[in-house]
Amino acid sequence: KIHIDGYRQGERETRYADNEHISGLDWGGWHDAGDSDLPAGSIAITTLPLALAQEEFHPDIDLTSIDRARRLVLLNTPDGQPDLLQQIAFGAESLLAVCRPEGHVFPGIIENSVPSYVHVGDTINITDNRVYDSRLKPDQTEHGRSGKFDDRWVFTNRNTGLQYLTAQALAAAGRVLRNTHKDLAETSLRTAAKLWDYEQSHAPIYAPNAYCPSDSGYRNEEIAATVELLLTTGEPRYQQRLQSQAMVETVRSLTPEQFGEGPGWTLLRALPRITDARLKEAIISLAGEWKPRWESRMASNPYGVPYPSWVSTPDWKLESRSGIHSFFVWGHGWDLQEQALRSYYFRSSLPGLFGRDLLLNVVNFVLGCHPANNRSFVSGVGLDSALVAYGFNRDDWTHIPGGVISGPSLIKPDFMELKLYPHLWYQTEYVISGAATFIFDVLAADKWLAE
Repeated sequence: KIHIDGYRQGERETRYADNEHISGLDWGGWHDAGDSDLPAGSIAITTLPLALAQEEFHPDIDLTSIDRARRLVLLNTPDGQPDLLQQIAFGAESLLAVCRPEGHVFPGIIENSVPSYVHVGDTINITDNRVYDSRLKPDQTEHGRSGKFDDRWVFTNRNTGLQYLTAQALAAAGRVLRNTHKDLAETSLRTAAKLWDYEQSHAPIYAPNAYCPSDSGYRNEEIAATVELLLTTGEPRYQQRLQSQAMVETVRSLTPEQFGEGPGWTLLRALPRITDARLKEAIISLAGEWKPRWESRMASNPYGVPYPSWVSTPDWKLESRSGIHSFFVWGHGWDLQEQALRSYYFRSSLPGLFGRDLLLNVVNFVLGCHPANNRSFVSGVGLDSALVAYGFNRDDWTHIPGGVISGPSLIKPDFMELKLYPHLWYQTEYVISGAATFIFDVLAADKWLAE
């Protein structure tokens, strides 16, 4: 059954009946953009760069207080704990919550109806915040329950890519939370290992669902999870799997593009732990083959950023595809930020081969050096920034400070556009992972420029 925003529910895999309440899913994570869903895939790819940023740059900013017992967050009020570590913990707690009921990752939570989904305003007003009870009339309430059928739905089918993606994020989170959130770190690592173990012993299932990976054909998520668990634990079994015949052959079969846009940056981080000469040689060789393709994309535009290859080809025609759901219309800021993050590890691992330009150019691009205008994609950062954007307060023609939009889109036949209009989600939407990769990139730029 296909629901809203790409969420799907296949055959029942849990013990829960339709519309039965599942407890423990109401803490952790972040609502994505102007939607009010909690997609596990998005939360995983947000938690990961935050954890890596903490590991690499150790920011100690403390401007926020979080009181879990009272469910209270106070801005501009320090509580003695670094904000970034608290956010990493928040992401990990959400991922753990959707693993606990059945042992696999639930893909996400979203409103049960279109009228609720298109609600504009504070998310707290979408439901009455009481658990639905079919025995009560719609206007009845009793012991924290109500007869109003406005509870959100959780989608529950297992997806192998999401399992590995979550394992990777939890392994990284567990590594950086050890000194401040010991119990959470141990639970995160234990859960990551269980998810990995399960997928190693069961046939893969890539059930289509919102924000869940599809099968790349080259074990992208499995490689990433294996590397992250190896880096966190040092356990031989992860090294053995990474250096298995099947995995080595998979890596050796990758094209430079698959390597550079997939597991390359993760494999490079594992180089010091790799003892198999064939695997090490394949990784370094593929990195060398990826470099000229990377540089070619950067040279294809005045901004020095790696626009997708299909944008850079001379014979590319904008008329070939159209529509707001087309990748030809969406702004590319978030993708560029992710590539910048990868480039940090390419340079860190092979400094004699890769330079700093890609990451620094992307940060400049996001902060205003881009087509259409000079507006910063980061709301509130820069003299002219995205102060009208697609967040939950879009109907107020305003913004969420620190939100990061995707940026200029390519409009037929040859026009780059970034309008001052809140309902063009393909230009001005916020997503949580976009904020996370920007945090990583700007901290990396600050580090490099201070060297």
